[in-house]
Amino acid sequence: MINTKLIIMNKSTKITIFGQDREVKFPTVGQLMDIESRKMLLTNGTYQEMVKAGTETSEFNLDLVDALSFFLVLIPNLSKSLDVASVYMLDALEAKGIVGAYRSQFKPWYEPFAAELYKDVDFGVKGTEGHAETAEQEVSEDATADEKN
Repeated sequence: MINTKLIIMNKSTKITIFGQDREVKFPTVGQLMDIESRKMLLTNGTYQEMVKAGTETSEFNLDLVDALSFFLVLIPNLSKSLDVASVYMLDALEAKGIVGAYRSQFKPWYEPFAAELYKDVDFGVKGTEGHAETAEQEVSEDATADEKN
């Protein structure tokens, strides 16, 4: 059954990165998988550990990983305009600009879609909230489990 609320929502938006407007569309199924794979690739498989860390630095880096993962998939020509051989070579201040665009422009548009898409679905995994809230919940659950053992 198709959720009519998702159909009514605007499935594309404009994101301004480095002074250029770029159209971003809600990801396809394949793009969603590519985005998640890229998150694991960019963090060398340590994404969940970074979530659990819950530090200010890890929060910024997680947003950077999320921003790069989403933007490099959804804005295919972005990598050319970054003019670096690898995203690992990005200047830290440029990275801050990407995170700023992600936090202030992309997330407010994307999160209602994601919430509606994943609503009423039992994934059997923890954490659909923000990074820090997820880490706090997992630490609390780990401590409770340790107490029981």
